[in-house]
Amino acid sequence: MTRGMNIQIEVRHVSIPFRFTYGHSKASHRGVELVVCIARDDEGRCGYGEAVPRTYVTGETCDSVMQNVGECAALLLENCDDAESVRKAMIETADGWEGAFPSCAFCAVELAILDLIAHKQEVPFFSVMGEQQVDSLSYSASIGLGASAFVTSQLLAYRAMGLKSFKLKVGGDHDLEALTRARNILGRDVRIFVDANGAWDRETAAQKMEKFHAAGVWGVEEPLRRRDPEQKGAQFDCEETLNDRHYKDNAWLKDRSPISLIADESVISLRSMRAAIEFNAFDVVDIRLSKLGGAMLSSHLVELAREAGMEFYVGAMVGETPILAAAGAHFGAVHADHICIQGYSHKALHRIRSFAGGPSPKLNGTLTLKNEAGLGVSARWGRLDQITLKKEVIEL
Repeated sequence: MTRGMNIQIEVRHVSIPFRFTYGHSKASHRGVELVVCIARDDEGRCGYGEAVPRTYVTGETCDSVMQNVGECAALLLENCDDAESVRKAMIETADGWEGAFPSCAFCAVELAILDLIAHKQEVPFFSVMGEQQVDSLSYSASIGLGASAFVTSQLLAYRAMGLKSFKLKVGGDHDLEALTRARNILGRDVRIFVDANGAWDRETAAQKMEKFHAAGVWGVEEPLRRRDPEQKGAQFDCEETLNDRHYKDNAWLKDRSPISLIADESVISLRSMRAAIEFNAFDVVDIRLSKLGGAMLSSHLVELAREAGMEFYVGAMVGETPILAAAGAHFGAVHADHICIQGYSHKALHRIRSFAGGPSPKLNGTLTLKNEAGLGVSARWGRLDQITLKKEVIEL
């Protein structure tokens, strides 16, 4: 990919209905709205990217992503001849960015460009990030809040599949009962961590950590409540709520916790990652490509986590399409020291399947990457048109 090449960026705001509701303490999802980015070169090749903006995560909306994609694409394509130059541009851009960082907009564009580069070079997507470190990935499952009968049916299905690692949403009125039910169904040999999505003050959280430890939970993700961000234009400024007080409170809790403290919404950019490290506020960071600006910036944050003695896991956005799912799989294959990896919720959730191809887990939750160019994902154009709310084409 050379400077001056004609690149067309097609960006779509799409809405996908779910087959059932997925809930946690912050939101209840009956469907997902996301942004798909398609990069086309002058030889007809396509690269696919995606982001799932959530206001309580990065502050972005589909409208803000649609507005920012053009600027993000121009920044990345200027002098970006290969994957390494994209990586350098992402780090330099994030390092010097003022104001709320548009992580989702950068992710959608960056993944599309990297997928296009991989197709041009006729190599798998992971090759543009580094060497594949693991042949087979073992996936974890995420269990949302919901009616006990429905959650029980999910747990029974996961037990039948033989999965051994789970994230359980908490922050409701019956957390320990839900955890006990999960243990009784799944067995004592599974690993469970919980995600509170900012449900508690720090004293309540400290008490919860002790109880979860006694119940055999290895970590708690985002237990502490913080104020809602203010809207500035089309994007909310979540980084404004990630102040020194926030990281000091988490550091206070980490010092008192018998189990690991996990950052998710507390790390949404290079700036917030540095703050989490500076205050020694967390043990583990959830690396989700959509909230962190894509694969290259996420790889950089993994390097920072390792240097700081933090662990990480590869997370996913609920309802993401096969594009982000495949990108997460390739990312996990390169960064093999992850605690666990999540993804592919679309297989259970999506009522309309608008993309085909790409790697896919077996029934036992294991996944082996295919030897194919790029992400291996292709659009089912008729179905994609059916769920598209807005489409724009940007010539670069």
